[in-house]
Amino acid sequence: MVLYHYKMADAAERMYANVSSFFKYIIERLYLSFNDNLVYYDSVTRCRSRFYYDTVICPKYEKRECVVVFVDINDLKYINDTYGHQQGTEHIKNIAKQLKALPNVVHVCRVGGDEFLIIGNTRFEDVSLRQIKGISYGAVLKHKSDTLHDVIKKADNKMYDMKRAMKKS
Repeated sequence: MVLYHYKMADAAERMYANVSSFFKYIIERLYLSFNDNLVYYDSVTRCRSRFYYDTVICPKYEKRECVVVFVDINDLKYINDTYGHQQGTEHIKNIAKQLKALPNVVHVCRVGGDEFLIIGNTRFEDVSLRQIKGISYGAVLKHKSDTLHDVIKKADNKMYDMKRAMKKS
């Protein structure tokens, strides 16, 4: 009879250990998914974050074709200085919402205070960006052989060319 109780106690202890490790695993997964959500999204715009760009997009799109667009909000300092930072934040949110609604967009990342990086599929056309007032942008088609870093530099340079052209006119 003593041996039976010993086996039962041993079985109960193993079951408790299994259940305990199962719940520990579930809690860890929930914690990680919650934290991934916090670090992968910008808290103001709900766009993808710079961290998401660095850790997920760069490796994923290094060998893929896509359209890369670098976007900068024009005159944000003027809006902040004239109407206040709350209005500037609302302006950033509004632009982000419009960028996320563009057709053929895969990801919109906020990579700076007033800078966004868009990854679009190969059908993305920058014509749709012209409808958004108050931004400058540069769009470049990335081929499989191009590095993402070089394409982003090209898109950034095109965006600055657009800014200069706008200031001249």
